[in-house]
Amino acid sequence: MKIGLEIHQQLNTKKLFCDDESKLYDDDIFPTIVRRLHAVKGELGLTDEAAMSQEKKSLQYRYEITPNSCMVEWDEEPPHNVNGEALQTAITVARLLNTHIVDTFFVMRKIVIDGSNTSGFQRTIMVAKDGYIVLNGNKYNIETICLEEDACRKIRTEKNELIYRLDRLGIPLIEIATAPDIHTPEEAKEVAEYIGMVLRRTGMVKRGIGTIREDLNISIEGGNRVEIKGIQDLSMIPKYVNEEVERENNLLKVKEILHERGYADFPFKMVDMTDLGKRINSHVIKENLEEGSLLSLILPNFKGLMGKDIGITRKVLGPEFAAISRYHGAKGIFHSDELPGYGIDAGNLNDIYAYLGIDRAKDGFVLFAGEVAIGKRILKDIYERAKYAYTGIPKETRDPLPDGTSAYSRVLSGMHRMYPETDILPVTNNFDMQSKLPEMPDKVVNDLAESFHLNKKVAWFIMKKAYDDDFKKLATVCMDYSLILKIIEEVIPLLEKNGIEVIDLYNSFLEVVTAYNKGLFAREAMVDIAYTTKLENISIDEAMLKLGIKSISREDVYKIVDEIINKKRDFIYRTGYERSLKPIMGEVMKEIRGRYSGKEIMEIVREKLSLCF
Repeated sequence: MKIGLEIHQQLNTKKLFCDDESKLYDDDIFPTIVRRLHAVKGELGLTDEAAMSQEKKSLQYRYEITPNSCMVEWDEEPPHNVNGEALQTAITVARLLNTHIVDTFFVMRKIVIDGSNTSGFQRTIMVAKDGYIVLNGNKYNIETICLEEDACRKIRTEKNELIYRLDRLGIPLIEIATAPDIHTPEEAKEVAEYIGMVLRRTGMVKRGIGTIREDLNISIEGGNRVEIKGIQDLSMIPKYVNEEVERENNLLKVKEILHERGYADFPFKMVDMTDLGKRINSHVIKENLEEGSLLSLILPNFKGLMGKDIGITRKVLGPEFAAISRYHGAKGIFHSDELPGYGIDAGNLNDIYAYLGIDRAKDGFVLFAGEVAIGKRILKDIYERAKYAYTGIPKETRDPLPDGTSAYSRVLSGMHRMYPETDILPVTNNFDMQSKLPEMPDKVVNDLAESFHLNKKVAWFIMKKAYDDDFKKLATVCMDYSLILKIIEEVIPLLEKNGIEVIDLYNSFLEVVTAYNKGLFAREAMVDIAYTTKLENISIDEAMLKLGIKSISREDVYKIVDEIINKKRDFIYRTGYERSLKPIMGEVMKEIRGRYSGKEIMEIVREKLSLCF
């Protein structure tokens, strides 16, 4: 297995080709403009296959105009000069990653007609190439570093129209592409994490969900390169790799079974079955036949291969065919391996096989109900995909799904979509190449571990969470470093489960740490109070009241301990000092927990107990 990464990180500067602010808007109502996009030839005179495939969908794109989108984003005005701050940041990253930085920065156009850019292309600049990082004793090569503009935000789909928002379009994005030097799922995660840490060392990157995205390029022996595009959760990378490898191995098994069964060169045979469809008692078919037809594609020798045949661990071709139909805007298709079902009973299934004149023991079919023109495009693409099953694994781009699997998105883009930008002059590299670089993650981790007496593993954990600077600042307020760690290790994950992302650790928890230092609550209450204040956006006093935590003095602790010991004297004399210590401490903690230091409570209990003997 070979794995390569493409890491895309937004920069915290103004937009790349104008002076608009790089921010997102969550309002519901914006004015819009509409575009239709078409594939054009690249620099070499050929048209990109992915662009041609997208054009077949005949979609219209509607763009919501936000306060930070100008005529550059509308594609009504040429781009302005390249943002110098963004380019300097990209150069800093290139220096940190040991690359060779180019002498002149040329802006290129990369054809993208999925609607994510109003112009039909994305502008990108080659900054550097041929670098490397060393991680855990292994060298990983960096092939290229580019600076490009981020795409529009996709908001929703309505029939044959996609709605995008222009706020994200043009935000500077560093793209770092590694060589396929990675060979295990965990390695892929670790390399992505490390490069993310290097990017954050510049202090110029955006933070938060969606500001950094990873593309996985995976190939296994006997297969082709497959790209899973737009992963946002680094912890899920091993899962995506494992699921993709299983999918590809199943496709190779399908190939093996098809070759065992025989002839691969079968013709495209679409059959109109509308007259039969009218006699099938399927709600889905009847609904689509009101303004359409029932079409079928015959797949010789595909019996069982769209579901789970012997030796296949999960369905692969059936979901691929369904994804192709969704790609063309349809809700889905039926295939023979999932029937009877969906209102098509066993008798209907017999009628379909008889109508098509195919062998039920070995052949399969796909059904589409709806508009003929769309159905023909879908069945033609399914036919091409089915024929490719004899070859194995197609080159394609896939979308990551929340469960770690992926879905077909489009064919893989090629070199024919690139050509020079004609509206921006090349930029000579007169940028600062000698300034002091930020410290690399390894150095920061070593300093953290040494300065705060932390285990290296813990220091790396803090670094990966990007809390190293905030940890140092909080440590000047609270000398109990383990308490800050409890916030990072316990409170943050609880908040994340509730959809609350904590980027600024210092300002988020400074008030809680300060209150603890003043003795308003005990160490044991820190996690509950920190979590509650942030989750419910309430004050510390309100959180303490909600949790039933009331400040208590040392004198009050003595009184409570005395009362419990007096009630338990018989038990204490009967069991002795050592055996009664833990039960008495438990009784005291029930009364005081969270209101006073557990360590000091133990000292008082020991002191009072000793007086009984």
